Amino acid sequence: MHAPDLRAHFDAIAPAYSGLRDTSADGRITDALVRAADLAGRSVLDVGCGPGRLLADLASRYHVRPMGVDRSPAMIAAARAELGPSADLRVGAAEVLPYNDGEVERAVSTMAVHLMDRPRAFAELRRVLRCGGQFSIATADPAYFDQGWMAPFFPSYAAADRARFPTAGTLRAELGNSGFSDVFAESIAVPRVLTRQQALDRLRSRAFSTFEYLSDDEWRHGIRVAEQSLPNMVRYAHHMLLVAASVRVTGGITGPR
Repeated sequence: MHAPDLRAHFDAIAPAYSGLRDTSADGRITDALVRAADLAGRSVLDVGCGPGRLLADLASRYHVRPMGVDRSPAMIAAARAELGPSADLRVGAAEVLPYNDGEVERAVSTMAVHLMDRPRAFAELRRVLRCGGQFSIATADPAYFDQGWMAPFFPSYAAADRARFPTAGTLRAELGNSGFSDVFAESIAVPRVLTRQQALDRLRSRAFSTFEYLSDDEWRHGIRVAEQSLPNMVRYAHHMLLVAASVRVTGGITGPR
């Protein structure tokens, strides 16, 4: 599997990302993240915030103070347009977070941990979170990739994603090794519906970074098959892993930085 330039990919699709990757069906995931990491009314850092849709939802419904970091300048520009000037939005990498030790109250990451060098990123999150801080993750569950609505069109799709996305066991181990405690994980099925046109738009625009790991020939062939076989409505379940962890507090201070 070759290593594509994912920053260029996200910069290119940033203007249309919110339309192509509609998060309106993700209210259940937002609610679960809030419950898992006690986000309501807190300052919340979204690592890999993209165009800021999750932060906007959290700010509107749960009164969080939004903070966001993304390595794509175009995504940060889109997030600024979504959230306005009061949000603390910064261009930066999860592996080298542009925040001071203990500066962050809560952190989240949705559909982004597969894009990170996780041991480095989790160590950075452990560094910037304050005593008693919490970190919650929503990511695709690899156990269901063969059942995904796109899998029949692209023979390499499920295998490519299994190689990229961590399992619940992997995340538990990595978070524990990075100094987090009380790691909790569960799988959540989110029902979704796309029109035929919406589904084709996602495929034709290469809206998912996984397409960057497929050959152009496989991508083009898959689109032709989808054009011939997709129904008028595509109904499916998006299986997500929800993982939450805490910064261990011992004697009123966290462990070694």
